[in-house]
Amino acid sequence: MPNEIVIKNGAIVNTCTCEIYKADISISNGKITGVGENIKGGSEINAEGRYIVPGLIESHIHIESSMLSLTEFARAVIPHGTTTVVNDPHEIANVLGIDGIKFLIDESKNIPLNVYFTIPSCVPATPFETGGKTIGIPEVKELVNNNKIIGLGEVMNFPGVISGDEEILNKIKIVKDAGKVVDGHCPGLSGEMLDKYISAGIMSEHEATSGSEAIEKLRKGMVLMIREGSAARNLGILKSIISKNLNLDACVFASDDRHPSDLIEEGHINHIIRKAIALGTDPICAIRMATINPARYFNLKDKGIIAPGKDADILILNDIENFEIDKVIISGEVVFENNKLIKKFGNFKYPGFVKNTINIKPLSENDFDIKVDGVCDGFEVDARVIEVIEHEILTNSIKRKLKVKNNIVIPDVKAGILKIGVVERHHKTGNIGTGFVSGFGLKRGAFASSVAHDSHNIIAVGTNNKDLLSCVNKIVAMQGGFAIAEGSKIHGLKLNIAGLMSEKPVREVNNKLNLLHEKLKEMGVKIQAPFMKLSFLALPVIPELRLTDKGLFDVEKFRFADVVVG
Repeated sequence: MPNEIVIKNGAIVNTCTCEIYKADISISNGKITGVGENIKGGSEINAEGRYIVPGLIESHIHIESSMLSLTEFARAVIPHGTTTVVNDPHEIANVLGIDGIKFLIDESKNIPLNVYFTIPSCVPATPFETGGKTIGIPEVKELVNNNKIIGLGEVMNFPGVISGDEEILNKIKIVKDAGKVVDGHCPGLSGEMLDKYISAGIMSEHEATSGSEAIEKLRKGMVLMIREGSAARNLGILKSIISKNLNLDACVFASDDRHPSDLIEEGHINHIIRKAIALGTDPICAIRMATINPARYFNLKDKGIIAPGKDADILILNDIENFEIDKVIISGEVVFENNKLIKKFGNFKYPGFVKNTINIKPLSENDFDIKVDGVCDGFEVDARVIEVIEHEILTNSIKRKLKVKNNIVIPDVKAGILKIGVVERHHKTGNIGTGFVSGFGLKRGAFASSVAHDSHNIIAVGTNNKDLLSCVNKIVAMQGGFAIAEGSKIHGLKLNIAGLMSEKPVREVNNKLNLLHEKLKEMGVKIQAPFMKLSFLALPVIPELRLTDKGLFDVEKFRFADVVVG
């Protein structure tokens, strides 16, 4: 018997005509079958005094950055009205390649959330680090016709696009020929260089951080993904767009990264809608940027609008401006009401290959030494130091004098200069990059992470080699996660799905992470989100100084650099 529902007496927000009017909605077998007056039949939902809007669409996110499995992520965001997500599995692809992407596609079939994927375009991100896998032309060809794949993920290699790099241009062509979208990533690109980038087939951008940048990219025909996530919050550019009375049809919302605490305390796309309205955006326009606009961009023709023949992904709201959700309907089934999920998820068994991704050679404390020859004990050398900047993922490259003992350069903990190491964790190469870092404030012990963009090797910061080694060994024992060591006291958060995600519920992950943050505060760390900050220090594409398993890397000069100067 068909699953039939009739929603009665609600005020429909029509994302096509920008109207609000009373009507009934009939639903059968996951589709909207009618919109009109006095519709009968099926089980009735009385929406008197409430608003009916299409389910919300997340246009660009790396679900791995939530530290949650796809299943637990779905449980976290459905109550916030998210019914469709476009995921760029860039992180898991760097660890597990095409098998990691296929694994997430399989898991997505087991949950009520509609999940689509883009093919990561830049795996590995650079040749200056050791990654787990490669997504090349053969992998793109294999994936592109999968019905869960809707495009090519953010093309971060904009220098390659502009210079005519054959491989990235071929990836773009394969996806365009399949009739699918190509997402962009070109922070700060402007003028003639932007023209060349767009001309290659790039269709969207989520890295705009200023009003002028956003407007130029809109004027040149790009779909603007206005980002408001955990790491980067750029919703303020809406003010500039609104002030010029520009059409918002080419604007969509995206979070890029969303961390557990923000999912719990703020929400997801619903949070962006509320903030956009508070900034002066018309409520219907704000809803359109999370519904029909992304649906049209991604060619999801049956989503984003309440109309006959469309997917029955529907929210019932108590009000628009606060976006208070009463019910969530996905594919014609009520999955959330009375402030709780009522849909049972299927059991998904995580295969062994996704839980055994930490493979390193046995280490000793001495492996973290930074050696220098011909310098007597007590003398000083000039050392390059990565200086962390609060509230930014940029770093500074600074020089500091550090003492030498037994031909080993010693960190200056009192001055805030700590040891940092990156341990290759995919192929047992034995690579360990070492250097110095400042800005964390750590006074004792060490902490480490297997989340280290983009290749996700193990990255650790500490005051001494013993605690550094303890942290790395803890991560190996957990098969991924975050670790803190202070002598015999060792704490961890297990992220054993590709060393990036946990199987646990969002609140459990968040509570454990908060405990680790509190412990680091006790150990002297003053910087906010220290594990997130640490994860970006291995990314050799963001200025100025980074560390990979192959060594210290000067991004400005685009080459490796010696730790000890001269």
